[in-house]
Amino acid sequence: MADELFHVVFRGDIADGFALADVKARFAQLFKLDPARVDAYFAGKPTALKKDCDRATAEKFRGALQQIGAVAEIRPANPVAAAPAPQPAAQPAAQTAAAKPAVPVAPAAPAAAVAPVAANPWSLSPEGSTLIRPDEIVAPPPVEVSIEHISVVKRNPFAADAEPPLEADRDVAPPALDLSAYEVAAAGVALAEYEEFVPLPLDLSALSLSEVGADLLKPEERHEAAPVQVDTSELSLAPPGGDLGEIQPPPPPPPPSTEHLSVQK
Repeated sequence: MADELFHVVFRGDIADGFALADVKARFAQLFKLDPARVDAYFAGKPTALKKDCDRATAEKFRGALQQIGAVAEIRPANPVAAAPAPQPAAQPAAQTAAAKPAVPVAPAAPAAAVAPVAANPWSLSPEGSTLIRPDEIVAPPPVEVSIEHISVVKRNPFAADAEPPLEADRDVAPPALDLSAYEVAAAGVALAEYEEFVPLPLDLSALSLSEVGADLLKPEERHEAAPVQVDTSELSLAPPGGDLGEIQPPPPPPPPSTEHLSVQK
Protein backbone atom coordinates (compact mmCIF):
# COMPACT_ATOMS: atom_id res chain seq x y z
CA MET A 1 0.00 0.00 0.00
CA ALA A 2 1.32 3.40 -0.95
CA ASP A 3 0.06 5.10 2.23
CA GLU A 4 1.38 2.45 4.64
CA LEU A 5 3.52 3.88 7.44
CA PHE A 6 6.50 2.31 9.20
CA HIS A 7 8.65 2.71 12.32
CA VAL A 8 12.46 2.37 12.41
CA VAL A 9 13.18 0.44 15.64
CA PHE A 10 16.59 0.09 17.29
CA ARG A 11 17.48 -1.99 20.35
CA GLY A 12 21.28 -1.74 20.52
CA ASP A 13 22.50 -4.32 17.99
CA ILE A 14 25.72 -3.54 16.09
CA ALA A 15 27.00 -4.90 12.79
CA ASP A 16 29.92 -7.32 12.48
CA GLY A 17 33.34 -5.71 12.33
CA PHE A 18 32.37 -2.66 14.42
CA ALA A 19 33.44 -1.88 17.98
CA LEU A 20 30.69 -0.99 20.46
CA ALA A 21 32.51 2.10 21.74
CA ASP A 22 32.95 3.45 18.18
CA VAL A 23 29.28 2.83 17.30
CA LYS A 24 28.13 4.64 20.46
CA ALA A 25 30.34 7.63 19.68
CA ARG A 26 29.04 7.87 16.09
CA PHE A 27 25.45 7.36 17.31
CA ALA A 28 25.81 10.30 19.71
CA GLN A 29 27.32 12.44 16.94
CA LEU A 30 24.58 11.49 14.45
CA PHE A 31 21.69 12.33 16.79
CA LYS A 32 23.53 15.13 18.68
CA LEU A 33 23.11 13.36 22.03
CA ASP A 34 24.96 13.66 25.30
CA PRO A 35 27.32 10.63 25.57
CA ALA A 36 25.80 9.85 28.99
CA ARG A 37 22.37 9.27 27.35
CA VAL A 38 23.60 6.98 24.56
CA ASP A 39 23.86 3.88 26.77
CA ALA A 40 20.06 3.81 27.20
CA TYR A 41 19.63 3.13 23.45
CA PHE A 42 22.01 0.12 23.63
CA ALA A 43 20.34 -1.57 26.63
CA GLY A 44 18.34 -4.05 24.52
CA LYS A 45 14.97 -2.28 24.78
CA PRO A 46 13.34 -1.61 21.37
CA THR A 47 13.13 2.14 20.72
CA ALA A 48 11.49 3.77 17.71
CA LEU A 49 14.03 6.23 16.31
CA LYS A 50 11.79 7.24 13.38
CA LYS A 51 7.99 6.98 13.51
CA ASP A 52 5.20 7.12 10.93
CA CYS A 53 7.29 7.41 7.76
CA ASP A 54 6.94 5.85 4.33
CA ARG A 55 8.97 2.84 3.19
CA ALA A 56 11.57 4.87 1.26
CA THR A 57 12.24 7.18 4.21
CA ALA A 58 12.51 4.21 6.58
CA GLU A 59 15.01 2.45 4.29
CA LYS A 60 17.08 5.65 4.01
CA PHE A 61 17.06 6.11 7.79
CA ARG A 62 18.07 2.48 8.37
CA GLY A 63 20.88 2.84 5.80
CA ALA A 64 22.30 5.83 7.68
CA LEU A 65 22.37 3.75 10.86
CA GLN A 66 24.00 0.85 9.02
CA GLN A 67 26.86 3.11 7.92
CA ILE A 68 27.82 3.82 11.55
CA GLY A 69 27.49 0.13 12.51
CA ALA A 70 24.03 0.25 14.16
CA VAL A 71 21.53 -2.44 13.07
CA ALA A 72 17.89 -1.32 13.03
CA GLU A 73 14.70 -2.92 11.73
CA ILE A 74 11.62 -1.58 9.98
CA ARG A 75 8.25 -2.42 11.49
CA PRO A 76 4.74 -1.53 10.26
CA ALA A 77 3.25 1.39 12.15
CA ASN A 78 -0.20 -0.26 12.21
CA PRO A 79 0.26 -4.07 12.28
CA VAL A 80 -2.75 -5.94 10.87
CA ALA A 81 -4.23 -8.36 13.43
CA ALA A 82 -5.07 -11.86 12.28
CA ALA A 83 -8.73 -12.32 11.32
CA PRO A 84 -10.74 -14.61 13.66
CA ALA A 85 -11.39 -18.13 12.45
CA PRO A 86 -14.79 -18.53 10.69
CA GLN A 87 -17.49 -20.22 12.79
CA PRO A 88 -19.25 -23.26 11.30
CA ALA A 89 -22.69 -22.54 9.91
CA ALA A 90 -25.61 -23.50 12.18
CA GLN A 91 -27.68 -26.48 10.94
CA PRO A 92 -31.51 -26.39 10.89
CA ALA A 93 -33.19 -27.49 14.09
CA ALA A 94 -35.21 -30.27 12.38
CA GLN A 95 -32.09 -31.82 10.79
CA THR A 96 -30.24 -31.72 14.12
CA ALA A 97 -33.09 -33.41 15.92
CA ALA A 98 -33.24 -36.20 13.33
CA ALA A 99 -29.51 -36.85 13.48
CA LYS A 100 -29.24 -37.10 17.28
CA PRO A 101 -31.65 -38.25 19.97
CA ALA A 102 -33.31 -35.61 22.02
CA VAL A 103 -30.99 -35.09 24.99
CA PRO A 104 -31.19 -32.09 27.28
CA VAL A 105 -28.30 -29.86 26.35
CA ALA A 106 -26.98 -27.09 28.54
CA PRO A 107 -26.82 -23.66 27.02
CA ALA A 108 -23.56 -23.25 25.09
CA ALA A 109 -21.01 -20.88 26.54
CA PRO A 110 -20.22 -17.83 24.46
CA ALA A 111 -17.31 -18.38 22.07
CA ALA A 112 -14.03 -17.08 23.35
CA ALA A 113 -12.62 -14.14 21.47
CA VAL A 114 -9.65 -15.02 19.28
CA ALA A 115 -6.60 -13.09 20.40
CA PRO A 116 -4.87 -11.22 17.57
CA VAL A 117 -1.47 -12.55 16.58
CA ALA A 118 1.38 -10.14 17.19
CA ALA A 119 2.90 -8.75 14.03
CA ASN A 120 6.47 -9.18 15.33
CA PRO A 121 7.38 -12.82 16.25
CA TRP A 122 10.52 -11.67 18.08
CA SER A 123 10.69 -10.99 21.80
CA LEU A 124 13.31 -9.72 24.21
CA SER A 125 14.27 -12.04 27.05
CA PRO A 126 14.76 -10.59 30.54
CA GLU A 127 18.24 -9.73 31.67
CA GLY A 128 20.13 -12.80 32.85
CA SER A 129 17.95 -15.31 30.97
CA THR A 130 19.46 -18.46 29.43
CA LEU A 131 19.11 -18.27 25.65
CA ILE A 132 19.91 -21.97 25.12
CA ARG A 133 17.17 -24.57 25.58
CA PRO A 134 17.84 -27.37 28.09
CA ASP A 135 18.08 -29.97 25.32
CA GLU A 136 20.77 -27.85 23.59
CA ILE A 137 23.07 -27.68 26.62
CA VAL A 138 25.89 -30.21 26.24
CA ALA A 139 28.00 -30.67 29.33
CA PRO A 140 31.61 -31.60 28.57
CA PRO A 141 32.74 -34.89 30.09
CA PRO A 142 34.82 -34.49 33.23
CA VAL A 143 38.57 -34.77 32.79
CA GLU A 144 40.20 -37.27 35.09
CA VAL A 145 43.80 -36.49 35.97
CA SER A 146 45.90 -39.04 37.80
CA ILE A 147 47.89 -37.43 40.64
CA GLU A 148 49.08 -40.62 42.31
CA HIS A 149 52.68 -39.95 41.32
CA ILE A 150 52.62 -36.34 42.62
CA SER A 151 53.45 -35.41 46.20
CA VAL A 152 54.04 -32.16 48.04
CA VAL A 153 57.30 -31.98 49.98
CA LYS A 154 58.21 -29.28 52.46
CA ARG A 155 61.94 -29.52 52.95
CA ASN A 156 63.62 -28.25 56.09
CA PRO A 157 67.23 -29.41 56.15
CA PHE A 158 67.76 -28.06 59.68
CA ALA A 159 64.97 -30.13 61.24
CA ALA A 160 65.54 -33.51 62.81
CA ASP A 161 62.73 -35.11 60.85
CA ALA A 162 63.55 -33.42 57.55
CA GLU A 163 61.72 -34.79 54.59
CA PRO A 164 63.67 -35.97 51.57
CA PRO A 165 64.26 -33.36 48.88
CA LEU A 166 62.44 -33.39 45.59
CA GLU A 167 65.72 -34.03 43.80
CA ALA A 168 68.94 -35.51 45.07
CA ASP A 169 71.85 -33.16 45.52
CA ARG A 170 74.29 -33.10 42.65
CA ASP A 171 77.98 -32.18 42.66
CA VAL A 172 78.53 -29.25 40.35
CA ALA A 173 82.12 -29.00 39.08
CA PRO A 174 83.40 -25.40 39.13
CA PRO A 175 84.52 -24.00 35.79
CA ALA A 176 88.25 -24.05 35.05
CA LEU A 177 89.57 -20.48 35.45
CA ASP A 178 93.18 -19.41 34.88
CA LEU A 179 94.05 -17.04 37.77
CA SER A 180 97.81 -17.27 37.44
CA ALA A 181 98.06 -13.62 36.33
CA TYR A 182 96.27 -12.37 39.48
CA GLU A 183 97.48 -12.03 43.05
CA VAL A 184 95.87 -10.89 46.28
CA ALA A 185 97.40 -7.76 47.85
CA ALA A 186 97.87 -7.43 51.57
CA ALA A 187 95.32 -5.55 53.63
CA GLY A 188 95.89 -1.79 53.54
CA VAL A 189 97.99 -1.77 50.41
CA ALA A 190 97.05 0.94 47.87
CA LEU A 191 95.89 -0.66 44.68
CA ALA A 192 96.79 2.44 42.60
CA GLU A 193 99.47 5.10 42.96
CA TYR A 194 98.20 8.50 44.16
CA GLU A 195 98.90 11.35 41.77
CA GLU A 196 98.60 14.90 43.01
CA PHE A 197 96.23 17.12 41.03
CA VAL A 198 98.08 19.73 38.99
CA PRO A 199 95.92 22.53 37.53
CA LEU A 200 96.45 23.50 33.92
CA PRO A 201 98.47 26.65 33.34
CA LEU A 202 96.11 29.38 32.12
CA ASP A 203 97.15 32.88 30.93
CA LEU A 204 94.75 35.33 32.63
CA SER A 205 96.89 38.46 32.14
CA ALA A 206 94.47 39.89 29.55
CA LEU A 207 91.48 39.55 31.91
CA SER A 208 90.51 41.84 34.74
CA LEU A 209 87.68 41.97 37.27
CA SER A 210 85.55 45.11 37.26
CA GLU A 211 84.20 46.67 40.41
CA VAL A 212 80.65 46.10 41.61
CA GLY A 213 78.22 48.25 39.59
CA ALA A 214 80.69 48.99 36.80
CA ASP A 215 79.43 49.34 33.22
CA LEU A 216 80.51 46.33 31.17
CA LEU A 217 79.75 47.96 27.80
CA LYS A 218 82.23 50.14 26.01
CA PRO A 219 81.07 53.56 24.83
CA GLU A 220 81.14 52.48 21.18
CA GLU A 221 79.05 49.43 22.07
CA ARG A 222 76.24 51.40 23.67
CA HIS A 223 73.26 52.41 21.51
CA GLU A 224 71.13 55.17 22.95
CA ALA A 225 67.44 54.95 22.15
CA ALA A 226 65.83 58.14 20.89
CA PRO A 227 62.92 59.15 23.13
CA VAL A 228 59.47 59.05 21.54
CA GLN A 229 57.68 62.37 21.46
CA VAL A 230 54.14 61.87 22.70
CA ASP A 231 51.68 64.75 22.72
CA THR A 232 49.87 64.65 26.08
CA SER A 233 48.55 68.19 26.02
CA GLU A 234 44.98 66.99 25.55
CA LEU A 235 45.19 64.45 28.36
CA SER A 236 44.45 65.07 32.01
CA LEU A 237 44.68 62.99 35.15
CA ALA A 238 41.40 62.41 36.96
CA PRO A 239 41.38 62.50 40.75
CA PRO A 240 41.14 59.21 42.67
CA GLY A 241 37.61 57.87 42.41
CA GLY A 242 36.69 60.20 39.59
CA ASP A 243 34.51 59.19 36.67
CA LEU A 244 36.71 58.42 33.67
CA GLY A 245 33.90 58.82 31.22
CA GLU A 246 30.15 59.15 30.95
CA ILE A 247 28.21 56.86 28.66
CA GLN A 248 26.28 59.07 26.33
CA PRO A 249 22.78 57.95 25.44
CA PRO A 250 22.08 57.36 21.75
CA PRO A 251 20.63 60.34 19.86
CA PRO A 252 16.83 60.43 19.65
CA PRO A 253 15.30 59.19 16.42
CA PRO A 254 14.17 61.80 13.89
CA PRO A 255 10.52 62.91 14.19
CA PRO A 256 8.13 61.05 11.92
CA SER A 257 7.03 62.68 8.69
CA THR A 258 3.38 63.79 8.71
CA GLU A 259 3.28 65.44 5.29
CA HIS A 260 1.18 62.64 3.80
CA LEU A 261 -1.42 62.79 6.63
CA SER A 262 -4.58 64.92 6.69
CA VAL A 263 -7.44 65.43 9.13
CA GLN A 264 -10.96 64.87 7.84
CA LYS A 265 -14.23 65.67 9.61
